[in-house]
Amino acid sequence: MTNFLAYPGPHEELLTDASPELPTVRFHWSMINLNTSYKSAKSELSTKRSLTETCMQWEKTGFIGLGQMGHGMALNLLKTNGQLAVHDIDTSRTALLVEQGAELADTPAQMGNECDLLFLCLPSSKEVDSLLFGDAGLVNGGNAAGKLTIVDTTTLPSQDAVTFAERAKQYGVDYFDSPVSGLPKRADEGSLTIMFGGTENAFSRISPYLASMGNNPIYCGVTGSGQAMKSINNIIYNINIAALCEVIPLALKSGLDKEAVTRVVLDGSSRSFASEHFVPKMKQRIFDGDFSLQSAYKDIENFRSLIAKAGDAGVKEDSFPLSTAMTSVYEHALQAGHGEEAKSSMIKQYESLLDVEYS
Repeated sequence: MTNFLAYPGPHEELLTDASPELPTVRFHWSMINLNTSYKSAKSELSTKRSLTETCMQWEKTGFIGLGQMGHGMALNLLKTNGQLAVHDIDTSRTALLVEQGAELADTPAQMGNECDLLFLCLPSSKEVDSLLFGDAGLVNGGNAAGKLTIVDTTTLPSQDAVTFAERAKQYGVDYFDSPVSGLPKRADEGSLTIMFGGTENAFSRISPYLASMGNNPIYCGVTGSGQAMKSINNIIYNINIAALCEVIPLALKSGLDKEAVTRVVLDGSSRSFASEHFVPKMKQRIFDGDFSLQSAYKDIENFRSLIAKAGDAGVKEDSFPLSTAMTSVYEHALQAGHGEEAKSSMIKQYESLLDVEYS
């Protein structure tokens, strides 16, 4: 048996008549529905109480970059944190968050002046550099020195994250990389995979906030490690996509039934997240609505950076034939003019080569 005690609200008293011999779980009636299972109730309580305790360390939290991923992440952070300042160059995006109770910040410098903890979710290193170190940026344009901690969820080269951290440190600003994995749907659900690079102490303080945006945030090591880890994840993912794009047209050319091929790659041992997400779209000729080949090319850049580091120890690029082959397929699709389409558009190269169409 387990004692369940009501954790007191501002006008409630703590019930203390449970047996001391039994394990006790305290929860707030307003947090958890009575029909919630013990396990999920305990998990929800743990996250909320941990974040409540951590909030005492940060007076104000902010979020910059409310695009496909950032909007859902910021909304979940707002719901859990109770307060959030937001900024985006697209005012229609900020309006959606303000309607939910967020506070609008007119400029990045204002965010730097007013926030203690700031999350970024931007397109690339270029935008991060400008936002941080531009004339009216977070570091140069305000009074962020000595009080601001930046958690950057942007996907960018690992070395760029290290460089940003070193430059920010000169101004007394802490910078950590924390890229995410998952589609906008998972951002909306608050179920992203989050990979943190920085100090263990910083991770322990920031992880309750990350937990509001994703499942079990992962500490990956020093600054830059989060980006390196995401690169590893995405290379495996991209190899899977490239394999589907190469093999499905070959299967059709060999005379295999289109519907049978679809069923096997979705239900057989080759089934994967990549097949579940992209195969139905490829069959329907839907090559938009996902991150484009061009915008996701930073995954390739990160991969090459890892190979370069291995090369310093005498390891050659041809020692990684699968990853190298995927990179070649990816780049050929870019050269063929599919840069603004989803990664699944790599299939078009093989359809053209074999004179078939998967539809």
